[in-house]
Amino acid sequence: METCDIVVEWLLSADFLHGPIAIVESSFRVFLFTPGGVTWSSMQTILGKASEAKAEMLRITDRSNPEALNLGLRTLCVRHG
Repeated sequence: METCDIVVEWLLSADFLHGPIAIVESSFRVFLFTPGGVTWSSMQTILGKASEAKAEMLRITDRSNPEALNLGLRTLCVRHG
């Protein structure tokens, strides 16, 4: 936050959907960590809402979530270990 001179907040997906999603608009930057597993369904909801708002998104995922890799968005794929 300090080196980029921008405000950054991390939120759980459920918390993000209960209020902060309302401030997302065109060019709003959203960084999403989208691993496979139980959180994927709520992350899909966030991806949809942020896409509708035309937010700039960067998804960070791993190979355990191949569905996230095929969405056509900017993606950074990281490896475990």
